[in-house]
Amino acid sequence: GGTATHKISSEPRLKKDPMDKASPKTAKPKKKRYTTVVVEQPFPRPRREVWAALQRLIGDRAKTESGEFGEELSNEPPWRYVYRRPDVAANLCECSLTIRDDGDSCNVAWSALIDPLDASDVDGDRAGARFIASIRPTFTGYVEAMQALLDESGG
Repeated sequence: GGTATHKISSEPRLKKDPMDKASPKTAKPKKKRYTTVVVEQPFPRPRREVWAALQRLIGDRAKTESGEFGEELSNEPPWRYVYRRPDVAANLCECSLTIRDDGDSCNVAWSALIDPLDASDVDGDRAGARFIASIRPTFTGYVEAMQALLDESGG
Protein backbone atom coordinates (compact mmCIF):
# COMPACT_ATOMS: atom_id res chain seq x y z
CA GLY A 1 0.00 0.00 0.00
CA GLY A 2 0.85 3.61 -0.39
CA THR A 3 1.57 6.08 2.31
CA ALA A 4 -0.06 9.51 2.23
CA THR A 5 2.32 12.37 2.83
CA HIS A 6 1.26 15.74 4.08
CA LYS A 7 3.42 18.82 3.93
CA ILE A 8 3.34 20.75 7.13
CA SER A 9 3.95 24.47 6.85
CA SER A 10 5.30 26.45 9.72
CA GLU A 11 4.02 29.73 8.20
CA PRO A 12 0.88 31.10 9.84
CA ARG A 13 -2.25 31.26 7.67
CA LEU A 14 -3.75 34.68 7.43
CA LYS A 15 -7.52 34.86 7.48
CA LYS A 16 -9.22 37.44 5.28
CA ASP A 17 -11.50 39.82 7.10
CA PRO A 18 -14.98 39.23 5.58
CA MET A 19 -15.78 42.90 6.17
CA ASP A 20 -12.74 44.07 4.18
CA LYS A 21 -14.29 45.52 1.00
CA ALA A 22 -10.86 46.05 -0.56
CA SER A 23 -10.25 42.32 -0.65
CA PRO A 24 -9.48 41.19 -4.23
CA LYS A 25 -12.02 38.36 -3.90
CA THR A 26 -14.90 40.67 -3.05
CA ALA A 27 -14.00 43.57 -5.35
CA LYS A 28 -15.94 42.95 -8.55
CA PRO A 29 -15.72 45.15 -11.61
CA LYS A 30 -18.96 46.90 -12.49
CA LYS A 31 -20.80 44.94 -15.17
CA LYS A 32 -21.62 46.87 -18.34
CA ARG A 33 -25.30 47.36 -19.04
CA TYR A 34 -26.33 47.89 -22.62
CA THR A 35 -29.63 49.12 -23.97
CA THR A 36 -31.02 47.55 -27.13
CA VAL A 37 -33.72 49.10 -29.29
CA VAL A 38 -35.25 47.18 -32.21
CA VAL A 39 -37.82 48.17 -34.83
CA GLU A 40 -39.09 45.43 -37.15
CA GLN A 41 -41.24 45.86 -40.24
CA PRO A 42 -42.38 43.38 -42.89
CA PHE A 43 -42.17 44.63 -46.47
CA PRO A 44 -44.30 43.11 -49.25
CA ARG A 45 -41.32 43.44 -51.62
CA PRO A 46 -38.32 41.24 -52.44
CA ARG A 47 -35.21 41.78 -50.35
CA ARG A 48 -33.13 43.10 -53.28
CA GLU A 49 -35.64 45.97 -53.81
CA VAL A 50 -35.66 46.84 -50.11
CA TRP A 51 -31.84 46.74 -50.07
CA ALA A 52 -31.79 49.18 -53.01
CA ALA A 53 -34.12 51.51 -51.07
CA LEU A 54 -31.80 51.31 -48.04
CA GLN A 55 -28.76 52.20 -50.15
CA ARG A 56 -30.66 55.14 -51.64
CA LEU A 57 -31.74 56.32 -48.17
CA ILE A 58 -28.16 56.15 -46.90
CA GLY A 59 -26.91 58.01 -49.98
CA ASP A 60 -29.58 60.71 -49.67
CA ARG A 61 -28.84 61.24 -45.97
CA ALA A 62 -25.06 61.28 -46.59
CA LYS A 63 -25.52 64.23 -48.95
CA THR A 64 -26.96 66.28 -46.09
CA GLU A 65 -23.86 65.59 -43.96
CA SER A 66 -26.13 64.91 -40.97
CA GLY A 67 -23.97 62.01 -39.85
CA GLU A 68 -27.06 59.87 -39.30
CA PHE A 69 -25.35 56.75 -40.59
CA GLY A 70 -22.02 57.55 -38.93
CA GLU A 71 -19.10 55.24 -39.53
CA GLU A 72 -19.80 52.17 -41.68
CA LEU A 73 -18.63 48.98 -39.96
CA SER A 74 -20.04 46.36 -42.32
CA ASN A 75 -21.88 46.43 -45.63
CA GLU A 76 -23.05 42.97 -46.68
CA PRO A 77 -25.45 43.25 -49.65
CA PRO A 78 -28.29 42.48 -49.78
CA TRP A 79 -28.96 41.57 -46.18
CA ARG A 80 -26.94 43.48 -43.55
CA TYR A 81 -25.62 46.97 -42.91
CA VAL A 82 -23.85 47.95 -39.65
CA TYR A 83 -22.66 51.38 -38.57
CA ARG A 84 -21.45 53.24 -35.49
CA ARG A 85 -22.76 56.63 -34.35
CA PRO A 86 -19.89 58.49 -32.64
CA ASP A 87 -21.81 61.80 -32.66
CA VAL A 88 -24.47 60.90 -30.09
CA ALA A 89 -24.98 61.15 -26.32
CA ALA A 90 -23.79 57.60 -25.58
CA ASN A 91 -20.50 55.85 -24.84
CA LEU A 92 -21.26 53.48 -27.73
CA CYS A 93 -24.02 53.26 -30.33
CA GLU A 94 -23.78 50.53 -32.97
CA CYS A 95 -26.71 50.16 -35.30
CA SER A 96 -27.55 47.40 -37.73
CA LEU A 97 -30.18 46.78 -40.34
CA THR A 98 -30.87 43.19 -41.28
CA ILE A 99 -33.18 42.15 -44.11
CA ARG A 100 -34.51 38.61 -43.89
CA ASP A 101 -35.47 37.13 -47.27
CA ASP A 102 -38.98 35.66 -47.31
CA GLY A 103 -39.21 35.09 -51.08
CA ASP A 104 -41.55 37.73 -52.56
CA SER A 105 -41.44 39.66 -49.30
CA CYS A 106 -38.92 40.36 -46.56
CA ASN A 107 -38.62 41.50 -42.97
CA VAL A 108 -36.49 44.47 -41.91
CA ALA A 109 -35.03 44.62 -38.39
CA TRP A 110 -33.30 47.88 -37.47
CA SER A 111 -31.50 47.69 -34.13
CA ALA A 112 -29.19 49.71 -31.90
CA LEU A 113 -26.84 48.47 -29.20
CA ILE A 114 -26.21 51.39 -26.84
CA ASP A 115 -23.82 51.82 -23.94
CA PRO A 116 -25.65 54.73 -22.31
CA LEU A 117 -24.04 57.64 -20.53
CA ASP A 118 -24.38 57.85 -16.77
CA ALA A 119 -26.54 60.76 -15.66
CA SER A 120 -23.47 62.27 -13.99
CA ASP A 121 -21.62 62.30 -17.32
CA VAL A 122 -24.02 64.77 -18.89
CA ASP A 123 -24.19 67.49 -16.24
CA GLY A 124 -27.68 66.33 -15.33
CA ASP A 125 -29.23 67.36 -18.66
CA ARG A 126 -30.37 63.76 -19.39
CA ALA A 127 -28.95 63.91 -22.95
CA GLY A 128 -28.25 60.17 -22.85
CA ALA A 129 -31.83 59.32 -21.85
CA ARG A 130 -33.22 61.67 -24.52
CA PHE A 131 -30.98 60.03 -27.13
CA ILE A 132 -32.19 56.53 -26.21
CA ALA A 133 -35.81 57.73 -26.33
CA SER A 134 -35.20 59.13 -29.84
CA ILE A 135 -33.94 55.85 -31.36
CA ARG A 136 -37.29 54.08 -31.93
CA PRO A 137 -38.92 57.10 -33.66
CA THR A 138 -35.74 57.58 -35.73
CA PHE A 139 -35.73 53.96 -36.91
CA THR A 140 -39.47 54.10 -37.59
CA GLY A 141 -38.83 57.19 -39.72
CA TYR A 142 -36.12 55.35 -41.67
CA VAL A 143 -38.47 52.42 -42.33
CA GLU A 144 -41.19 54.82 -43.51
CA ALA A 145 -38.68 56.62 -45.75
CA MET A 146 -37.64 53.28 -47.29
CA GLN A 147 -41.31 52.45 -47.91
CA ALA A 148 -41.80 55.85 -49.60
CA LEU A 149 -38.78 55.19 -51.83
CA LEU A 150 -40.22 51.80 -52.77
CA ASP A 151 -43.65 53.34 -53.50
CA GLU A 152 -41.93 56.03 -55.60
CA SER A 153 -40.12 53.41 -57.67
CA GLY A 154 -43.37 51.64 -58.61
CA GLY A 155 -42.73 47.91 -58.82
